[in-house]
Amino acid sequence: NEVKFDSSFANLVFIMSSCNDTVSILDSYNNTQSIEILSGRGDDKINIGTAGRAFDDNLPAPVVIDAGSGFDTVNIYDDGSTVLKDQQVTATLVRGLHDLKNNTVAYAGVEYLNLDLGSTSMNVSSTATGSALTITCQLSSNVTILNTRGPLLLNMSDQDDHIKIFG
Repeated sequence: NEVKFDSSFANLVFIMSSCNDTVSILDSYNNTQSIEILSGRGDDKINIGTAGRAFDDNLPAPVVIDAGSGFDTVNIYDDGSTVLKDQQVTATLVRGLHDLKNNTVAYAGVEYLNLDLGSTSMNVSSTATGSALTITCQLSSNVTILNTRGPLLLNMSDQDDHIKIFG
């Protein structure tokens, strides 16, 4: 079921059930100040952004995800971005998806983090223990991997990509 909110909602909190739920945050209004998603005990799927569109066209607000228990997947879409962005992944945060530097996606309890990106200069400084990270780059990209504590899959474009892996 699709739910739409008008621009009068500045802070959004979604509390999911203990079932296997799917929540997709496709876009928000410019006045949205925060989006928080609290997952239940099920195996949940959380989609942030819209496939084929730039993240900063969709979501101007920071996003916080507490995935709870279960085997949870977070998909973040910025594959429509054609501007090279300086992006970073840590064990709790994805930054650089938006031109506003303070707009991040913070996450906890996520077993599968999937990033579908356009053009990126991505730095993975760490991942959460046991969490799988998949990075898919649609355009020419630079990816530096410093430390991962779980499975890593890189799907690079057919253009001029550069990958550096340390440690």
